[in-house]
Amino acid sequence: MRCSSPAFSGAPAVLATPCTGWPGRTWCRRCSTGTSEKSPAFPPSPPTPFPIFPAMIATQVPTTAAEAADFTGMTFPHYKHLTAVPSHLDITPLLVTATVDGVPAGLALGAIPKPGYQAPPTLFSLYTAPAFRHQGVGTRLMEVFHHEVAARGGELIRTIYMTGKDVSAHFERILEKTGWEKPQPRMAAIKADLRQIRAMNPPWLQERRFDASRFSIVPWREITDAQKDALRRSHEADRWIAEDLAPWKHEANYDPVTSCAVLRDGALVSWVINHHLADGTTRFTCSFAHPRLQRYGVVMWLYKEAVDQMEKHNRRFGMWTVPLHHPAMHAFATRWMKPCAVYFRETMGCEKILTSDRIPV
Repeated sequence: MRCSSPAFSGAPAVLATPCTGWPGRTWCRRCSTGTSEKSPAFPPSPPTPFPIFPAMIATQVPTTAAEAADFTGMTFPHYKHLTAVPSHLDITPLLVTATVDGVPAGLALGAIPKPGYQAPPTLFSLYTAPAFRHQGVGTRLMEVFHHEVAARGGELIRTIYMTGKDVSAHFERILEKTGWEKPQPRMAAIKADLRQIRAMNPPWLQERRFDASRFSIVPWREITDAQKDALRRSHEADRWIAEDLAPWKHEANYDPVTSCAVLRDGALVSWVINHHLADGTTRFTCSFAHPRLQRYGVVMWLYKEAVDQMEKHNRRFGMWTVPLHHPAMHAFATRWMKPCAVYFRETMGCEKILTSDRIPV
């Protein structure tokens, strides 16, 4: 069956494709020929790539949830709420969508900080539907995203992504093609099986020995506001907490089951702040001990406590996110977690300095 529509922008007419969603129905990319009482508003993306001409790619910047409704599945679950373009946040979501002959083909999702916030614009995700990859859709989305950020006064864009996924290399090629700086490692992410860790019987999981008259291990949920305020005052006086490991930066939606702390003479001196992810994994997000106590392995006391609580609640997998600029933490995770890893990945950071380059029309 051949499309009845005339050739588009010099492109040859395209054969209709059997519809994988509705047996017996054929769909033409040019004129949507075919009938089905249960057909949705648009046909599904073709299962195999078709030749795409630049003029076939249309982009749009949605400003309402209705305009972005067909693209909500094209980003990570954590960012899906931004496709509703909410206005009550400290950031302004920026969406750029792409269609090919009216079929949703890709989404670039980021955010512009509102006035008063010093963080630069950020690109959260870039997605191209499998049927349209390697044909310029992702590059076009990125170029338009650059243009929209610059039009809003942005001079720099940042992005963070994780290696080890099938699409990472494709994303990196787009970054290089569109003039981003070379990505730099930021953090290692290690997901480990607790059963295998127990089988190794590492020293840090063995019984702890400490002076119980001075030290105590308590759940983070039992830490009082007065103790947290005292910790802030102590840090303001001596600046002894690594800025990215301050507990108040990670408390949102923390896991009350495994997050815990060490008190010395009633004062807060060490903590492990965790998060329970949707897939059942416990993420060890933030861990730190007072510099004077680090050589005693105080954080290891808390790791053991957290693992014990995980097992009591039938949790099997833990994930450690380790900033590479904390070498001791990275060495620990590499030595004890990597041999038991379900996966070992790194997050990369990258920046794009915007110029006056024009976006092709």
